[in-house]
Amino acid sequence: MIPIDKVKKVIERYISLEKELSTGKVEPKLLAKKSKEYSDLKNILPSAKEYVDFEKNKKDLNNIIEDKKNDKEMISLAEKELKDAIENKEKNEKKLKIFLLPKDKDDEKNTIVEIRAGTGGLEATLFVADLFRMYEKVCSKKGWKIEIISISKSEAKGFKEVIFSVIGENIYSYLKYESGVHRVQRVPTTEAQGRGPYICSYCCYTSRSRRCRY
Repeated sequence: MIPIDKVKKVIERYISLEKELSTGKVEPKLLAKKSKEYSDLKNILPSAKEYVDFEKNKKDLNNIIEDKKNDKEMISLAEKELKDAIENKEKNEKKLKIFLLPKDKDDEKNTIVEIRAGTGGLEATLFVADLFRMYEKVCSKKGWKIEIISISKSEAKGFKEVIFSVIGENIYSYLKYESGVHRVQRVPTTEAQGRGPYICSYCCYTSRSRRCRY
């Protein structure tokens, strides 16, 4: 769990920067840096506010649920709202943990991603294709651009290997934690028997510094 005071400092920093930038008196040499920080804080602000308000909202909803004077419909709505609030808290906490990590000098750079089939034969190549399509959807949702560098297809219409670049804002900071070996256990479409595991390797690096180890 992230200390509330630490999250409150994120909100306070956003408010402070907003006031400073609105004066129009920021030194030109610092303007770009502070504007970028402000933009990053603005993106995380909704998650920070929801995280800070969670305990109070949780208490209020529990009071509604435990009050026997309330009708069943109100209690049911409060229970659903509490369930949603708990799920959102977990999502917000994950976002905030990433945001609060020490910044990598490559975080803002565009990224090259490599996904390769490992153990599992043709079924592993289908897993690679599934992962690639998943990343395509994520990038589309975030407004990032994908450019294919190379693809090696398999007989099963999967990918033995796919290499692509991702272009946009703060790409590496988001994708770098995915690097490693990924595996799936499922009923195969290319074999009569067996359920895996089917394995592929994923790695990403900036164009400046290649870091693949898988």
